[in-house]
Amino acid sequence: MSQRQTKGTVGIESVKSVLRLRLPRQVFGGKQKYLSLGLSDTPENRKAAELKARQIELDILSNNFDASLVKYKPQGHSLKPSQRRKEKAPDLSTLWDRYSIYRSKQVSETTLKIQYAAVGSHIAKLPTKDVANAIQIRDFLIAHLSQDAARRTLSC
Repeated sequence: MSQRQTKGTVGIESVKSVLRLRLPRQVFGGKQKYLSLGLSDTPENRKAAELKARQIELDILSNNFDASLVKYKPQGHSLKPSQRRKEKAPDLSTLWDRYSIYRSKQVSETTLKIQYAAVGSHIAKLPTKDVANAIQIRDFLIAHLSQDAARRTLSC
């Protein structure tokens, strides 16, 4: 007997030995939706599916869910390796600017001018803006800011 998923979680299923994600009904107005990962059912691919499921659940919780599912679909399967383009990840300053613009319609002007400006200032002072160096960024903020300011900056 299989266990039922907790409401609001993403389930992993194998259909004809191909993995797919069962998305929560509440996200699509009560309708059941699936996302095929195009991966065979192996232990390694199950781990990848679990990571994708957790990413979707976090995005749902943080109101960053992409209902079109484009963000979660497997990337590059239709292109030959020679045709794939290596895209460089944006740096932290660029990400913060994009996030601030996105949030500007949802937060008060005071929050933008005070809290978001402070976080932007802290980001500008970082020794690296490469998100791959998250541990180094965290350590720098903890070493150079008050405990509360570091916590707020890291939270944002």
